[in-house]
Amino acid sequence: MTDLDQTAQRLRASLDELVADVPTVAPPRSEGAHRLSPSPVSADRRWGWRRPVALVSIAVAASVVVAAVVTFGPRSTSPSTAGPKHPVKHIGAADAPPGWINLPMLLPSAPAVLENATVANGPVPVPSTGTYAQVYEGAQTTDPVLLLITTVVAQPGALADYATNTQAVTVHGTPAYMTNGSHHQLVWQTADGVVVSLESTGMTSSDVLAAGQLVEPHPATQLGVDVSGVLPDGLVFTGEGFANENTGQNQDTVFFHQGTCHAYTTVWAGSAADFAPVVVVSDATRLLSIGGTPVLSVQFGTSTSALLWSEGPGIDVRLQGSFCDLPSIAAALKVVDPATWQSELSSLGSKATFYTPQPPTTSATLPGPGTFGLAH
Repeated sequence: MTDLDQTAQRLRASLDELVADVPTVAPPRSEGAHRLSPSPVSADRRWGWRRPVALVSIAVAASVVVAAVVTFGPRSTSPSTAGPKHPVKHIGAADAPPGWINLPMLLPSAPAVLENATVANGPVPVPSTGTYAQVYEGAQTTDPVLLLITTVVAQPGALADYATNTQAVTVHGTPAYMTNGSHHQLVWQTADGVVVSLESTGMTSSDVLAAGQLVEPHPATQLGVDVSGVLPDGLVFTGEGFANENTGQNQDTVFFHQGTCHAYTTVWAGSAADFAPVVVVSDATRLLSIGGTPVLSVQFGTSTSALLWSEGPGIDVRLQGSFCDLPSIAAALKVVDPATWQSELSSLGSKATFYTPQPPTTSATLPGPGTFGLAH
């Protein structure tokens, strides 16, 4: 069994625990769906609400209290003040300290009933170090082909564990390794210590290798890659950024029910590549449009599904539930003003938890041998 297969089993087992007590009767589907509509907000959590126009990128961040936990690969220290070649621009940053961002106050509409919540009481930190991820996807709307490219600075010989049970190949004259599981991963390490990982869904091993030959890694002080040429399978770039390392420090999570539907929303400060791991392990994916917003739909088993979309640069949303009409719920979600936000959460009493995000810490120790890539 491959690392990825084991990861998928762990994720699905966790999802089973999440929905173990959920009734098995699906709620009636509501008639029609409406675009999410914002409400005015005050300066303490203002975020400049607007909709993205680009295709939603494949990315995800797992909640501290949700079951679908993604185990990220090893982290590096900060690449340098130079940063990535294409830095992610964040909305809401004008009202927050540098490197922080205000999250939108997003709540479900009636007849949804709030159950509990864990939310930040101010701006949250934006990931800016560690593993840098870039996402490329195909054009089909059902089970689109996906390529996730990650780079991280690591110790020499970090790929020693890949020397067995993999196919030895060469990328730009450098020894590389190709895993042979249900999903393919191609990894190699550059002369200055950058581990480059390509992971895919819907691609053959030969296509992944062909993609690897087009990849030109940036120096360790910058991270990221350039792609010189046309990728196979009609893949096009959809997003990039540092992977979400500490989900408990940058998100709001609200649980609720609506009839027999039990669901939650997680709003977080992340990168445009955080949805990728959940796509790799999901049973099926589709690209939808809800109220003009591009949305990624993923399915786990027969009753659990999730919708993921970008509220704007640096802000992403995950709506997940069991026995739910998620598109209708998503269309009715609304950004509320601070007074409404405080009133709704206060009504939960002790079931609402407020936390103060702390500045992220960066380890000076580079990762050594291990499994590299976000989906493992």
